[in-house]
Amino acid sequence: MAIWVQEFVTSRFRTAFCPSSGTSRRLLLPKMVWLPDNVWLAQKLGLALGGGKGGGKGAWNSWGGKGKGKGKSYLRAAKPENKVWIGGLPENSKRDVDLNKKLMEHMKQGGECKYAEISRKGGSGGAVYKTADEAQAAIALLNGSVFEGHTLEVDVWEKKAKA
Repeated sequence: MAIWVQEFVTSRFRTAFCPSSGTSRRLLLPKMVWLPDNVWLAQKLGLALGGGKGGGKGAWNSWGGKGKGKGKSYLRAAKPENKVWIGGLPENSKRDVDLNKKLMEHMKQGGECKYAEISRKGGSGGAVYKTADEAQAAIALLNGSVFEGHTLEVDVWEKKAKA
């Protein structure tokens, strides 16, 4: 194993010498800048403080928050006239993909259902249909139907009133 000994520094380069092999190397030094104490400490501890380009978005993700492209539901993006509200669903404390798939299969009885989801709270959910006419037909057909032992209430999708 070679031990390198620093000989001298010129501008941004440093020359290092290895006594055992008799060779020397020219190494590039990193640019030194002064940082405020809080920024320096955060870098030493591996934390991100936002600011600059990107605003610290990566740090939010490492703390358990939702990053770019996560947590977005197709139900939120769809047109309101193509959506139906579903009440009387089983209560869920966490997202259940299999139950959502079963709900979608159940909702396909009313037309071409593109997406269905059970909310994590309240025992309600929603479904998205290809057209507004299919959504209206699904309301008429599936209101009062039974899903997983629960009687469903299917109604038009209404946007929440802002408080």
